[in-house]
Amino acid sequence: MSTLDSLGKNIFYLILIFNAYIVLKNFTLVRRLINSLYVSKENLKRWKSGMINLDDINNLTFDEFKYWCGEFVSGMGYANIIHVSSIKNESKDIVCKGNGRTVYVKCERYSDNSLNKFTVNIHDCKRLVGAMAHDGVCDGIIITSGFIEEACYEYVRSLQEKYKIKLIDGKRVVQLYAELHSRQKKKAA
Repeated sequence: MSTLDSLGKNIFYLILIFNAYIVLKNFTLVRRLINSLYVSKENLKRWKSGMINLDDINNLTFDEFKYWCGEFVSGMGYANIIHVSSIKNESKDIVCKGNGRTVYVKCERYSDNSLNKFTVNIHDCKRLVGAMAHDGVCDGIIITSGFIEEACYEYVRSLQEKYKIKLIDGKRVVQLYAELHSRQKKKAA
């Protein structure tokens, strides 16, 4: 009987330790969630005041970045923002209108573990231009949280005059966001 009692006590202690582990793990998850909500609230305050940085942008998921870019180009004066499914299309993420013309937008968000070192390359530009040429679209924008290779700028300058492509790198995105927010505040006042 003492062996059975000892086994029962051991099982009881194992169950107790397991439950304590579950409670502590859940407590840690709840603490992380509360902290995340607090950080998100602080970020929203900062963003609403027009302050955003590249870490904020790089912390977005790709879909969040794509939707953020939609709001961004809307603030730049573009309209009829349509987000294109990334499953069907790799050459454009957004289709919109600017000055009555169709515009294709490619959104490139790079994370720290990105193999391509935060850089839009000439192949990204050529994919966008190829889609534009195929569909008869002449205006395009590439927005990135990273850098843009010099070869991209050279390629864009070498295109026929009918093609107009804006290249907006991460540093410029942050600057333009602050400028757009400042203009919107002045309009509201």
